[in-house]
Amino acid sequence: MRPTKKEDPKDDLQVLEKTLRSIFPYGAPEFIKTTLEEIKLHNDKNYDYTAGAAGDPFGNFDRVSEILQLYPNFPHDSPAGYAVSLMLKQFDAFMWWMCHGHELKSEGIEKKLADISVYIKLISLMLRR
Repeated sequence: MRPTKKEDPKDDLQVLEKTLRSIFPYGAPEFIKTTLEEIKLHNDKNYDYTAGAAGDPFGNFDRVSEILQLYPNFPHDSPAGYAVSLMLKQFDAFMWWMCHGHELKSEGIEKKLADISVYIKLISLMLRR
């Protein structure tokens, strides 16, 4: 018996892109390719934020909103308040990774920690203004 050739997912995406282009031929030439790239990005990031199949696709948003609910007078509509919300999304992803230890697909844990560090510095600068 001959070993079967492992399919390259990029081949599947090219076939899908070609098929979609035949069904929807009138859009901008790069629209379908860009959309497929966004689908992959969404998939990879959602895997990172949900510990793969273990979590709810909206779990990161649910957990961060629960954290923010603990602070009823929090200034969500200020630049610093909004930056805190964005930072918490990264922080939650880090915490979720710490709980589950799953392999990250879109960016490594060092990138998440660097994002948190950058947000903290930006928030500090905003509060000084």
